[in-house]
Amino acid sequence: MHWCKVCCCSWPLCCGPSAEQCSGKKNPHTIFFILSIRPTARYPNAPELDPVAVINPEILWASGMIEKDWEGCLSVPGIRGRVPRPTAIRVRYLDLDGRQVERDFSVFAARVFLHEYNHLEGKAWLDHVEDNRDIVSEREYLRLIAGC
Repeated sequence: MHWCKVCCCSWPLCCGPSAEQCSGKKNPHTIFFILSIRPTARYPNAPELDPVAVINPEILWASGMIEKDWEGCLSVPGIRGRVPRPTAIRVRYLDLDGRQVERDFSVFAARVFLHEYNHLEGKAWLDHVEDNRDIVSEREYLRLIAGC
């Protein structure tokens, strides 16, 4: 099985491409993504998380504490936005060996998981933006995080 290894390892600006982003089309029988996090130019403070295959994911619980933070996507290039997301989640999924895994994610990892999970539902981060003033160009975003 191909599991999107090429996409995940060769896209320096992303955190975890979902199945649709790798194949270029939706496949109703493909319900997976690769969760892989590392600091990049876009996310300089991101934590390290080795690649994890997430197959048939379910959200079991989401914190009532919501935080707005920056997101972007290679599916929607050139813009970024502040998206409200729960600060912690508990999920269940199958690993590559078919074992069931329950795992908690918080803050940035929870955000990335939910972002990729949304792709499986046919949604993008733009579907969650509350105010159009929270959307900026990539150039403006880089200026904002650099503090210039």
